[in-house]
Amino acid sequence: MAIVGPFKTSDIKSRILHLAQTSVYQIKVAPPSAVIGHLKENGFDYTQDGEDIELLCNQTVLPGSSFSTHEVTDNYTGVSERMVYRRQYDSTVDFTFYVDHDYKVMLLFDGWFDYIAGQGNGQRLTDEIAVKRDVNYRMNYPTSYKTNMYIVKFEKDVSNDRSVFEHDDTYQLTYTLVNAFPLNIISTPISYEGNNVLKYTVSMAFDRYVMNRRQVSEIES
Repeated sequence: MAIVGPFKTSDIKSRILHLAQTSVYQIKVAPPSAVIGHLKENGFDYTQDGEDIELLCNQTVLPGSSFSTHEVTDNYTGVSERMVYRRQYDSTVDFTFYVDHDYKVMLLFDGWFDYIAGQGNGQRLTDEIAVKRDVNYRMNYPTSYKTNMYIVKFEKDVSNDRSVFEHDDTYQLTYTLVNAFPLNIISTPISYEGNNVLKYTVSMAFDRYVMNRRQVSEIES
């Protein structure tokens, strides 16, 4: 294979220095209808406040996957080969949110937990009942609390701070987390030492993800 000669600085800038940024993304939680109804009866209206909560997502990750392999030795002398037999997906993705003044992000996910646990047939138990030692729960059926959740990664024109959606030759990536639901609400530390914005982290479990790349011009049309 021929070795390519040196590049001009201008060529390098035009070919490889237009790089994606980590801070330009959006999520869509999209709880299932049964959960939305439960949340509304308990003080959180997802249709009204959900988008604001999603914009408070301070940090997440784009999910990954790997291959499970078998090792085959000595089909060829001195060679060990690895053969793929299954694709494995990450099982959880963590989402960290800034907590709004009305604690609505906590109402969203804690209420979703309540629904999954079937508290009061999907309704939050009264304080009087919930604190009793012998209180018990009956879990709801998975199809009623699982949903497809979305992470959208896009870019913007740094020169004039416009969204990348204004340019026809750019792309966005949409990661669909299939059958997602909140698995773990991570403990949130609070302290008298210092005064920082309160953050709230939730681990969402899912079956697999689907990544779709689409050109912006196709989306707009």
